[in-house]
Amino acid sequence: MKGKFTRVTLLLILVAMVATTLVLPLSAFASGTATGYKSAGDVVYNTNGKYIYNWGARGERATFLSKYALQFYTGNYTFATLSKVSGGTSDSNAPSSALYKQLQELMKSKHTYTNSYSANNNLLQYTDCENGGGTISSFYSGKAIGPAWDSAATWNKEHTWPNSKGLGGNDENDIMMIRPTSVSENSARGNEAYGESSSYYHPNSESGGKYDLRGDVARICLFVYTRWGNTGSMWGSGGVMESLTVLLKWMEEDPVDTWEMGRNDAVQAITGTRNAFVDYPEYAFLLFGEAVPANYVTPSQSNGVTPPNPDDCTHSFRQATCTQPQTCTLCHTTVGSALGHTDPDADGKCTRCGEVLELKTTHAGTKADPYSIADVIKVGKSLNGSDGTSIVYVKGQVVSIAENTGSYLKGIVIKDSSTTQTLSIYSADPQSSSDLNAKAGDTIVLYGYLRTASSGNIEMGTVNNTYVKFFISSNTPTHTHSFGQATCTKPATCSCGATQGTALGHSEVVDSAVAPTCTSAGKTEGKHCSRCNTVLVAQSTIPATGHTEPNAEGKCDTCGAQLVDMQLAVNNFKSAVASVQSAVTLQTKFDAIKVAVNAYNTLNDLQKAQVTTEFATLKTQIEGYNAEISKQNANSNNALMVVGASIVAVAAVALILFKKVF
Repeated sequence: MKGKFTRVTLLLILVAMVATTLVLPLSAFASGTATGYKSAGDVVYNTNGKYIYNWGARGERATFLSKYALQFYTGNYTFATLSKVSGGTSDSNAPSSALYKQLQELMKSKHTYTNSYSANNNLLQYTDCENGGGTISSFYSGKAIGPAWDSAATWNKEHTWPNSKGLGGNDENDIMMIRPTSVSENSARGNEAYGESSSYYHPNSESGGKYDLRGDVARICLFVYTRWGNTGSMWGSGGVMESLTVLLKWMEEDPVDTWEMGRNDAVQAITGTRNAFVDYPEYAFLLFGEAVPANYVTPSQSNGVTPPNPDDCTHSFRQATCTQPQTCTLCHTTVGSALGHTDPDADGKCTRCGEVLELKTTHAGTKADPYSIADVIKVGKSLNGSDGTSIVYVKGQVVSIAENTGSYLKGIVIKDSSTTQTLSIYSADPQSSSDLNAKAGDTIVLYGYLRTASSGNIEMGTVNNTYVKFFISSNTPTHTHSFGQATCTKPATCSCGATQGTALGHSEVVDSAVAPTCTSAGKTEGKHCSRCNTVLVAQSTIPATGHTEPNAEGKCDTCGAQLVDMQLAVNNFKSAVASVQSAVTLQTKFDAIKVAVNAYNTLNDLQKAQVTTEFATLKTQIEGYNAEISKQNANSNNALMVVGASIVAVAAVALILFKKVF
């Protein structure tokens, strides 16, 4: 047995162990989709040193928070604190609620790295992996794809929140909502909204019901809705989710599984942030003023009793409004009824809350709540040439600012946010000199008196009967062009869109090549433009040469880097032998012996010379273990005869494992 354990010795250990393991549940040996993890401490993380592989399983309910989730929610962002923060009362006002703003701030402040779209080609093998990274699981069907990116020949990247529905920056690259799918699955979904009606896409259709992804997509959509503030494209066929009713139904009927929790860990390792609606799906209900379903099993195991039940709550009611009854800020219980609007006053407003209930020709709005341009046109057309009786406030976004000829020095064109109507202002001093200090994209409020001119234009003046300052039209004012500098790709351009001349064109500068090293990639020559630094011909990357196999001293022969801690392997073996000595049961002693044998067989000759005493101790422990097994086998001979076929089957497995060990 010198230098290495013999095959016969370990085979005897493995075969003997069969008798003691027959009493264990077969699930201990069976391979399946379930992880069997019951707490954060059970999870075994597989990493590449930087990224975490998804450790969960589809359909296995998550009844605990991972260790990374437990560390993520601290200070004012604990569940105990946030679950008491007021959400909205519907899908229309949830984004203005305190809970929405705090959840957004939490996920945004922790989002320390925004990956590029192309980076997802490689990163998805960690977030959506199976078999420790051996393959990627296609989101909708669960089919094995990848993991190597093949330029979308067989699989591609599904935007669960489509680009066409409100994305336009780092949000469209976010790996939290990008999922790998086969090409056919991606095409089948297109950009349809998720839902149950016939005109919507059901996420379970591709797997034939094998996997329930309803809650998964609901929680992803809530992440984009909250983290990136894409609230305008959330609901209906033009958005990403059929309705709030469907979303909350899916949240409840498809609870969080360990696959989602494991993916949340993997994404956090990449970007720094997490999807709070996976860790605490309770927030989905609280955000929209709904009660958390009773007995709702969530990773936090709040069981639907946070916030407190109405019967257990010391109510703190906020005042009823015209549209809302009194509401408790702690448990969202309501009392009484909404006050209701008063009849419109002379300005068409409710005297309680100031909401405009009816458009009046004499109503001017307020500076804090001005008309849109469309409303101003309605008021102006109703005047039939008469002067307005009060100043009208009008709000719009600056489209362009231009020099003008004639008696007016400058012009601003502002546009209604919801229509194509424009307001053209011809004046060097519309209200004051500071009002002209605007730029395209600014939102401004202007005011003046109205009348309908003989030309049909709706005119706006600064004083009654004086309409020389403003008028409403559908045309952009003519002006003297102010051309900007031409660039490599664009000619000189005016703010009104007119162009002049031609683009400068790119110059060429060659980048020098860089040789690769053991750990760093090199590059061949590329080209960029000396004017604008645009990459014209990208440098191609030469992979790092890679370290040589560790020599007897654990070093790379090429660069001398220390690749293996030689003393660590020795210490690991000594520690493993100590575990064998301290093992109490036959099961734990067997497990410890196997670890020690594997640890010893990784040592080189120099290391083995340092552990001769521990090696002798291990031999003695194995001999004692085999003697005890032989004794137990003799006492249970009849039982072994009954399950002899099973012993043979497991012994065959042992032989396979034995060959792998050695």
